[in-house]
Amino acid sequence: MYPVAVYIFFPTLWHDPLSKFIKTLVLYSHHPYDVTTFFMGETIHSLKTPWYYIPVWMAIIIPLGWWIFFFAGITFLALAFIKERIHSSIPWLIITLWIVIPIAAVVLLHSNHYEDGRHLFFIMPAFLLIGTFGMQKLFLMFFTTGIGSRVTRFISTGIFLITAVYATVFLVTAHPYQYAYFNAIGRKYAMDYFEKDYWGLSYRNALEFLVKYVPEGNINVNWKVDPCEWNLIWLSDHDQERIHIVREQGEFDYYITNYRSERPVDASDKKIYEIKVQGITIMAVYKMN
Repeated sequence: MYPVAVYIFFPTLWHDPLSKFIKTLVLYSHHPYDVTTFFMGETIHSLKTPWYYIPVWMAIIIPLGWWIFFFAGITFLALAFIKERIHSSIPWLIITLWIVIPIAAVVLLHSNHYEDGRHLFFIMPAFLLIGTFGMQKLFLMFFTTGIGSRVTRFISTGIFLITAVYATVFLVTAHPYQYAYFNAIGRKYAMDYFEKDYWGLSYRNALEFLVKYVPEGNINVNWKVDPCEWNLIWLSDHDQERIHIVREQGEFDYYITNYRSERPVDASDKKIYEIKVQGITIMAVYKMN
């Protein structure tokens, strides 16, 4: 049904379905939009991302508990596939290909990537389905009785509860910066090696802090990227008029940065404000010397 729905809801394909579909695949496999991003300690262009870009991001942003259940699910599916042959495994084969084909395609086609590979988030339902299958099997396990079965169920339940509770608490407490999530492995390297607040939502809080920090008069400020200017709309008309962007080095009094596309480096020794997610600084306001 999905291929049919694609043609029904995309009128641009109606005139020449086959060639238009091929052109669409070609365009979106090498979209010309070129931006820089911070990946594994280097500033790279979206048009020249390494083949391992997506696997690395998946490894550091998917909760470790779900990785455990996913690998368990893949293992049980492989065993079932070997034992029961293909006829009873076709639905799971399709779900597995839902993950494998997109990742293989972007690797083989050297497709462009952005930030945390969010354009491939559509494979996550398949990932979770396999993880849920693995979790179910671990709960049941091969043994219906015995200490081995009880220990396995106890550990699996613990992993699930810890993962679910932590994810829920994070979603609530980190709002609206939930997209800056890293798992236990990723958190060790996120600050100095990976992009964080790529959307720039934290600029709103930084600007609101700055107009309170300097309650009167003009504010000469410079910022890292455009989202800061877009967030000026959240300020009152009076405060917007007080904000003056100054690009010349040494001429601005404050600097706001989300460290976009680069390793975090202090702009001065006077950091007067910062926003942290999971203990990682994603936004900072500096008072220039």
